[in-house]
Amino acid sequence: LHSPIKITLAGWLTPGVLGMLQMAALFGVVTLALGFSVAQPWAAFGILALASLCFAAIILALNVWLGSVGQFLGLVLMVLQLVTAGGTFPWQTLPGPLAALHHVLPMGYAVDAFRQFMYGGDVARAGMDALVLGGWLLVGLLVAAIGVTRMTHFRALRDLERTRAPEPSAAPRARSPARALACRAASTREVCPPPMPTVTPAWHSTIAFERTHLPATCASSRSSSSAAVGARRVTT
Repeated sequence: LHSPIKITLAGWLTPGVLGMLQMAALFGVVTLALGFSVAQPWAAFGILALASLCFAAIILALNVWLGSVGQFLGLVLMVLQLVTAGGTFPWQTLPGPLAALHHVLPMGYAVDAFRQFMYGGDVARAGMDALVLGGWLLVGLLVAAIGVTRMTHFRALRDLERTRAPEPSAAPRARSPARALACRAASTREVCPPPMPTVTPAWHSTIAFERTHLPATCASSRSSSSAAVGARRVTT
């Protein structure tokens, strides 16, 4: 069995590293191709990388616990963060419920920290934003690890139930000599069946037939001889 921690880290690092590479490409386009100046470029890129790892952990936790529903909720969460993060327009102009989400969802903290490092703002404030992102990252990994542990535990139990040999219900009882002889004879008959019986002549019926047939034959011969004698006397 694989360790749940290793499975969680593998499922988190793969999209996290891909997100970091995308952030590096985007940061290079913004700073080199478009010529935007960044006051603290390495710190700004660090916030982008931390935000990528944080979002990867959240999406992993949703997928582990909710599956396809978690993927849909991740899409809804992304739309809400795009609206409430304050990156395109000030979040102070949002309605009350959406403005409250700005102080909860992680993208708002990522946008605020990136602004501080880009324009040379308050570093301490940016550090607090980074701590919030790190908290979201740890919570996402913890929830995902719990879900992976639960899945691997149930899968291991199911595999053990499939591969476990059936236990004997009870110990075999001691057989008596007569029972053992009868079982041996039954098994012998099953292996070597007895030959089919053949029809033998009924000797008593044959003897009875001869006893009844011989007197009838003698009587008929006597009657024929007496008839011949009588005919001979009449002619003389």
